[in-house]
Amino acid sequence: MPSTVDRMSDQTATTVRDAEAAAVQARAQAGQLKRQCLSAIADRLPAQADALAKRLAQAQPATTKALGPSGVKALRDQIAARAADVAADLREAENRIEWPRSDGSAPRDVRSAFFKYLYGGRLAALARVLKDHGYDVHDDNAQGCQSAVLPQYLYDEELLEPLADALAGLAAAEKALAQAQAAHDRETVDDLWADD
Repeated sequence: MPSTVDRMSDQTATTVRDAEAAAVQARAQAGQLKRQCLSAIADRLPAQADALAKRLAQAQPATTKALGPSGVKALRDQIAARAADVAADLREAENRIEWPRSDGSAPRDVRSAFFKYLYGGRLAALARVLKDHGYDVHDDNAQGCQSAVLPQYLYDEELLEPLADALAGLAAAEKALAQAQAAHDRETVDDLWADD
């Protein structure tokens, strides 16, 4: 007949297996939602970049008028090409983005991960096109960082909510697995340490 500790170890082992299964499922769901979110943002990015360029053109009408029709067409073509490059990169970025890892992940945490991934070199190419066409991209600060093309201008935030929920679920499942494993380890050590 198994001892009480053996039965408890069996119970904790079952809890670990259940927690492992839940973590695998949460990982798969988070991965699927990462890919869906990245794809949706990438699909919309060229249109969002064009709209951003138009807002900047409207805010700086003298520059836009000086470009004339052929200059505006060249600008839009170059913006479209750079946006397509960023979109292609984004589609493959699932494992390069530093996703939030807490069970309280919110859309703002996912937004921060996108900002960290996109800002700088990836979006500098879009800003450079605008600057090369005479637009002020607000890069005259001490750091020389442009503020005309920010990641949050290129996607709709509601796309982040399901992903944030899935990442929070994944973090909670991984935490539950770690706790179950720790409990099982304690039970196993207690069993091995027990006086017969």
